[in-house]
Amino acid sequence: MIAFEMKNGDLHFKDNNLIVLNEKEKAKQDIVELIKHIKGTYDLRTEIGIPWLDYIGQLKSQEREDLMITYMYEKVSSYKGVDLSSIIIEKSKSENREGFFRIKFDYLGKETKIEIDRREING
Repeated sequence: MIAFEMKNGDLHFKDNNLIVLNEKEKAKQDIVELIKHIKGTYDLRTEIGIPWLDYIGQLKSQEREDLMITYMYEKVSSYKGVDLSSIIIEKSKSENREGFFRIKFDYLGKETKIEIDRREING
């Protein structure tokens, strides 16, 4: 039997393999988990403080994506160690609702990039 001491959640299993996350990788994982909590448009608007936004089930996809980017910015900027002036969030060009969000920011002085599949956060 092998015992491991976990410090700040830096040991994880992925595909039955034990991996050790460095601080930058742990920050990326934490931020992705924060972002993926979007469950639907109402929850999204409530989370960023605008539940009163007029919505009758016909929010345009660009408006929804703008809300999602605002939500992502809030989550990334709330993470300690992120340089707020370095945050860039963009959606890849796509004809449909699929695609990726690309998030770039400096974390503890190092450039960090995250790509999130749009379908993973579509509630």
